[in-house]
Amino acid sequence: MPRKGPIQQKSDSNFCSAASYSRSAAVKTESSGISELTINLMSELLDVILYQNNIV
Repeated sequence: MPRKGPIQQKSDSNFCSAASYSRSAAVKTESSGISELTINLMSELLDVILYQNNIV
């Protein structure tokens, strides 16, 4: 019976570290997606500006 406590505590800490790892991975994915979206928007905006100024 006393052995059940530490095992339960260990599995909880493993779960917490896995949750924090997945959260940081999700944040990294989200931030890279946002920067990719920004790059796409900037390139489209640049195309529009160049087209309007008849540079292309």
